Amino acid sequence: MKIGLDASRINLPTGEGTYTREIIRGLVALFPDDEFVVVIPEHDPEFDLAHVRQVIHPEGDGIVNRLRYAFEIGRIAREHKVEVFHCLTNYAAFGTSCAVVCNVMDLVTLKYPQFRPSRAQWFIYRFVFPFLLRRATYLIAISESTGRDIRDCYGFNEQIRVVHCGIDRSRFNTGQRLDTKLLERLNLPE
Repeated sequence: MKIGLDASRINLPTGEGTYTREIIRGLVALFPDDEFVVVIPEHDPEFDLAHVRQVIHPEGDGIVNRLRYAFEIGRIAREHKVEVFHCLTNYAAFGTSCAVVCNVMDLVTLKYPQFRPSRAQWFIYRFVFPFLLRRATYLIAISESTGRDIRDCYGFNEQIRVVHCGIDRSRFNTGQRLDTKLLERLNLPE
């Protein structure tokens, strides 16, 4: 299968950047028989692999850049004959001829505008983002709360899937025993 991946936020020193890098690392390692087209702001030697093609697309923020990027993703997906395109961090694709999966990390800008006072960001989340998300085959919400926000704010329902962010136990393991009583009380697996 030929899979397109949005890596536009990969260089951010934030959760979005870390999430993007780890997802791409995991996918290309777990699925060496698939082909990946990674749309990335600059060449990354880590992804110089036989089954990975890097397509350089400079990053940008703001309404115009987000819309331009959404249309460019569509063109790139068509040009590379991508079968499914995954927008990893609150971006979307327009004009693709393939299935599109979009991650929605949160809707903080829309729900709590006082914490992100940019009118441009509010406009994007209020009008542009739902317009683009409507074209997605599936929306991945990273939590039940984000799934509810998508339903409440945009009215989407059928295409929402909740997929919680994973953790790399080899990197995040204190060696301490888990509090099984707490896990039971919270109804969490060990």
